[in-house]
Amino acid sequence: MQSGSGTSSLRHRGSGSTEAANERHRRNQESIAEEMMGLARSLKENAMAAKTIIVNDNKLLKTTNEQADQNITAVDAQTSRVKEHNKGCPWGTILLLIAVFVIFLCMVVLIRFVPKPR
Repeated sequence: MQSGSGTSSLRHRGSGSTEAANERHRRNQESIAEEMMGLARSLKENAMAAKTIIVNDNKLLKTTNEQADQNITAVDAQTSRVKEHNKGCPWGTILLLIAVFVIFLCMVVLIRFVPKPR
């Protein structure tokens, strides 16, 4: 009978170590599950933050695009004004250049032929 009770105690000890191992595995699995839940929360928060940043960037891009379109329109208007201005006869510019050249020649003649005051 003792051999039967010895086998029974071995089974009980084996059962206890198995239960302890199962308990350790269960705690490890719970720990891993909690860690995974934390990582999932963190991932969700990061995704929401990225979404907010992307939405704000899209708004900024839309505003910038509208301003660029307005600037292009303004540049086109100014370009057409300059073209209209340049279509006319440039006599004013030519006369101004001739006047500057004549004044320059007069100064050269004045400097060469007038003696220095003493």
